[in-house]
Amino acid sequence: MPANINSHVVRLHRFMPFSAAHDQIYEEYQTGDDNLDLATVAISYAADAIRAGARCVILTGDAGHGKTHMCRRLIETSLLGHGPGSARKFLLESCDGSSAIPPASGIEGVPLRIHKDLSEIQPPSNAATLLEEAGTRGNEALVVCANEGRLRAIISSKNAGPVCRSISKLFKDSFECGVTANAEGTVHIINLNYQSVAARSDEFPDSLLRRVLVSWVSDGR
Repeated sequence: MPANINSHVVRLHRFMPFSAAHDQIYEEYQTGDDNLDLATVAISYAADAIRAGARCVILTGDAGHGKTHMCRRLIETSLLGHGPGSARKFLLESCDGSSAIPPASGIEGVPLRIHKDLSEIQPPSNAATLLEEAGTRGNEALVVCANEGRLRAIISSKNAGPVCRSISKLFKDSFECGVTANAEGTVHIINLNYQSVAARSDEFPDSLLRRVLVSWVSDGR
């Protein structure tokens, strides 16, 4: 008697670190078959901030909260307009902060210089240098990902300058007052630890959790 395999359960396993087939838990290796690309307030906020002139956007939060996913979404239709295949290629090959990713043909906007994990830069002072350089590049925006502990180490390192001091103040204000940008609007912090899967808004009348369930049940995969 052939095994009765539930394809939905198999799909769920690909997103959980308890199965040998959990490759889809890593954004870089997800495939179109397992995409779950939902609009979120965080993605919209980041894209709008960059369009409005932000030059440094910090994505922080615990592992698995969507920092790398946001980078890919910004490369795609949210901002730069690249297709899914090109976006994943950029994510794998061009998100180490060494080069800027230009908008797709016909798309207006500034190039993005992305570093998807500042923890990879050692020592932390070298990462501080990358942040400081954001203040000297007027024709592009820097998007970086870092957990809170690493970010604190970077902005207090020996190479920390005006940009890091601005981030340090903003980081403190984000906890105390909920502020997400400096007065000039050039530096933004998006803390993905504060995302809600149940909240609703005028922009998204259905909660993220509801939209996830509707997508997974109705897409036929």
